[in-house]
Amino acid sequence: HQSIAGGVLIAVILVIRSFTIYRLPKAVFKVLWIVAAARLLLPFSIPSRFSLYSFIRKLADSDTEKLVSSVSQNNTGIKPQYAPLLQGIFPAVSGSAAKEESFLSLPQICYLAGLCLLAACFLVSYIRCQQKFREAIPTKHSAVQEWLKEIAAGLQKVPVSRRRIIDRCLKKRASKISVRVSDQISAPLTYGTIFPVILLPKRMDWNDGRTIQYILDHEYNHILHFDALNKIILAVILCIHWFNPIVWVMYFLANRDMELYCDEAVVRKGKKETRESYALSLLHMEEVRKLSFSLYSYFSKNKMEERIVAIMKIKKNSILSLTFAAALVAGTTTLFATSALAEDSTEAFQAGIKSK
Repeated sequence: HQSIAGGVLIAVILVIRSFTIYRLPKAVFKVLWIVAAARLLLPFSIPSRFSLYSFIRKLADSDTEKLVSSVSQNNTGIKPQYAPLLQGIFPAVSGSAAKEESFLSLPQICYLAGLCLLAACFLVSYIRCQQKFREAIPTKHSAVQEWLKEIAAGLQKVPVSRRRIIDRCLKKRASKISVRVSDQISAPLTYGTIFPVILLPKRMDWNDGRTIQYILDHEYNHILHFDALNKIILAVILCIHWFNPIVWVMYFLANRDMELYCDEAVVRKGKKETRESYALSLLHMEEVRKLSFSLYSYFSKNKMEERIVAIMKIKKNSILSLTFAAALVAGTTTLFATSALAEDSTEAFQAGIKSK
């Protein structure tokens, strides 16, 4: 039930994404993916009167009421052939719970086998990458050192406000950033949650200072958004719901939207000409190797065409667009991320079925 409800929410997000990916701020989609992840991961849901499932339940209750009324008028009782159907709708109809088996059933064995196999794939990939990353060495390149000084200076200018705790956390994480160089990778990436590391390929063009600046800004936004942790959470969700095809779609698109979100942050930070030069930098950073199950954030990992189009269509946020985005997130969450609200009428219907 949890996987199906999460799948419905993901399907709605896919429809929204297909129509508004180039029109709304990319933070909207990241928030929607967080809501979907919570729906799939948390063992409970929030009931709401305005949930889609509340409306469905009301319709089901209405049909059940008609069935009970018809049986009462005919005074014939519930026919045996309808018992399995009613038991599926209301498990309490049978009057006794099914005995739990002491051993695992075949579907349970298949589910656990798939979970363990996929988790092993992620774990092996993670361990192999960690072994390669340990060989990386710190870089003393002038462009990198200048960028680190700019970040340190910018952190000192962050005002102390009601977000003081959050600001302190961000300052503490940013102060621990390490920039390293490795000959084991072909594209820049970021890894590490507590001690974030920006890893640059040794074979990149070190004479292009502007591209290096864009790369570091992009990866810095991954760090600020805790994308390394987000990717691990997505991997855990995929392992739990590996049997659900639409969760696989969520895994790949949520990772792609992390890249779009960071692209947008870099472009909005710069001037008007940043858009064109940043898009050219993406094209120059052609990636040779792609890891489909990577737990790290790559600079040029996802579909390049979508990223270039999204960059060129970035516009200044207006009050109208922000209001629409907030309403869209709130409406989608209320309708599809909540569960049905328990009604007293449902219990009355169950009691009527039991009496008959």
